[in-house]
Amino acid sequence: MKENFNTAGVNNKVTNLLALSSTDLHLQKQMLYTDFALWVREHFNLEQEQLEQLDNMPQNFRNQLGTAIANCLDAGYPVQFLKEEKEEDIDWKELSIQGLEEWQEPFITRQFRSPLFIAIRYKKNP
Repeated sequence: MKENFNTAGVNNKVTNLLALSSTDLHLQKQMLYTDFALWVREHFNLEQEQLEQLDNMPQNFRNQLGTAIANCLDAGYPVQFLKEEKEEDIDWKELSIQGLEEWQEPFITRQFRSPLFIAIRYKKNP
């Protein structure tokens, strides 16, 4: 089932992923490692503008994002996600990701890692 691409929808998807059997979670992680954009398309209801933004992301960035999310889930940690509601006439959009570099490597030891936090914010100039 596709989720809405908002805070509640993404958090619901993450909760459902973490509840999967290890075999089913492995399949989802492989798709994230292999084709992040396809995985997003198959799991979320996206508007045309969001599809275009996904397509326009640099491939290296998509690979990093898919890897970080898969590794975080593999470690049993939820991906933290926030997407502000988009108002009319926004001036700019900000995507911030904390932990992207840190989650490029698999979680092998019990060392502390900061959570993977993805935020999409919209701003309007005063």
